[in-house]
Amino acid sequence: QEIAGKSEVDGSLELLDIDSVTIKKSSYAIHGKVITIPDDYQLVKGDRVYLSGPSGVGKSTILKLFPRFRDCDFIQINGHNLEDYSLKSLRKKVSYLAPDTAIIPLTLKSNLTLAVEFKDDNSLFNLMDSAVLKPILVNKNLDTLINEGGSNLSGGEKQRIALARELLKNTDVLLLDEATNSLDDSYSELIMKQIFEKFSNKIIILVSHNEDFRNYCQKEIKLNIATPEL
Repeated sequence: QEIAGKSEVDGSLELLDIDSVTIKKSSYAIHGKVITIPDDYQLVKGDRVYLSGPSGVGKSTILKLFPRFRDCDFIQINGHNLEDYSLKSLRKKVSYLAPDTAIIPLTLKSNLTLAVEFKDDNSLFNLMDSAVLKPILVNKNLDTLINEGGSNLSGGEKQRIALARELLKNTDVLLLDEATNSLDDSYSELIMKQIFEKFSNKIIILVSHNEDFRNYCQKEIKLNIATPEL
């Protein structure tokens, strides 16, 4: 595997549980721009964080640093640098949900449980009558075959599948990057409330064009952008 064009370096520590996340005041240079973290932030279990800033400031870039899709030196988990942890254990406990999700040409059930570890179907069945999955199951069932690339799914259905996967995981830090942008606002709020309830003792960092979600968060990190010095 690679990070930004170079081989990933695996750490030796196994990450079992996340108690705290530290984000240090810093500047991060990428693609000719500098993203500034204006202050130090200490996040603990139960924190909901709204990541804000003008369009193009680099909000998605910052979210992708937590699971080490790119390296940085200003984020720590439980007092350790991210690179100290094995990638497998880090990415098991830190989950990044992008606007677009991977869809495979198998059944709906296989897509819902992709990369999800659980021992029985109870947790999945409990989701079937929720705001996340119920609209999909009006015209489909768990055995419905999904076409290559999800061509028989709408954009909203793809996002519902991605959100359901997260609700089935045992994640300690959930990173939501415009995770409901293909859903109407009423469904978005219902689904976000369900996520906040499920992950009430976890850390959630979210980016959303729906600024109403800021009201559900106790903390806000405002990113700035600066021209790099020559």
